[in-house]
Amino acid sequence: MLVAGCYAGIDGGAGQGDADTGAGDDTAGAGTSATTGDDGPIAACGETPSPGLSPIRRLTPFEYDATIEDLFGDDSHPAAGFPQEGGSGFDNNADVISVSPLHAEKYMQAAEAVAARATQDLAALLPCDPASVDDACIADWLDEFGERVWRRPLDATEHAELLAFYQGARELHGVNEAVSLVLQSMLQSPYFLYRVEFGLPSAGDDVVRLGDWEMATRLSYLLWGSMPDETLFAAARAGELATAEQVEAQARRMLEQPRARAMLLHFHEQWLDYAAIDGLTKDAEAFPDYGPDIAAAQRAEIDAFIEHVIWEDDGTVASL
Repeated sequence: MLVAGCYAGIDGGAGQGDADTGAGDDTAGAGTSATTGDDGPIAACGETPSPGLSPIRRLTPFEYDATIEDLFGDDSHPAAGFPQEGGSGFDNNADVISVSPLHAEKYMQAAEAVAARATQDLAALLPCDPASVDDACIADWLDEFGERVWRRPLDATEHAELLAFYQGARELHGVNEAVSLVLQSMLQSPYFLYRVEFGLPSAGDDVVRLGDWEMATRLSYLLWGSMPDETLFAAARAGELATAEQVEAQARRMLEQPRARAMLLHFHEQWLDYAAIDGLTKDAEAFPDYGPDIAAAQRAEIDAFIEHVIWEDDGTVASL
């Protein structure tokens, strides 16, 4: 499935939405001439866009850790124990990512450990007093927390199934363990582990527009490498991620956040492969002073240079 749409560019010109941020307004700039890119003309608004495929993307270890920290404040980096993957230079290449039995086992173990830590303080997790938890409290929590962990509202069937699962587990194990089991279930769900874009219903066209919740998720993982914040969620709830101007406003806001810098460095670290410095060894006789401290300084120097070029200088590849 192709997912994107026509939107006005940052400079005000109308152009075709790309595979990462395309959505926007079907009518913006309609009738304008085509924008010309480096590889030739780009379809103008009103013409049929060709954004490319929208593959099913699994959370990378970087994204998994960042999402767990945003959900729970848990900075234990559970993805550190996940199997090594990649092969294309970038960890988010959906064409080369697969799930082995070992992956599934590690996801289960990570979910168990995260849930165990989260349920140590039910007062911070649930919207009610842990001493008087009832089904209404759990139902409210499923609506609120489920929206965050699956990055969209739960439908009625999902809500009912999770509530019934909690009730059955509570009868056998008590409230704490029941909440923990629900968390484990949600964290092992494909709705958490994957980012799937269905797009809005259409009349059978191959190219469809992203919905507001899908756009919120695409923006957050593109620019932050993590889940949407409350401002993005609020925009999705209000249907305010449908036009070029709305998407641009959120993107500009997000780029002002420190996590945008961290995501930028993560991209360059993979592109330039300088994470390899961490495992670099040198001949002790030829380089007697070389060690972990110098390696860390080298990485910090590269990070500082990239940040300078992108955020303080002209931000061009030529300067980099």
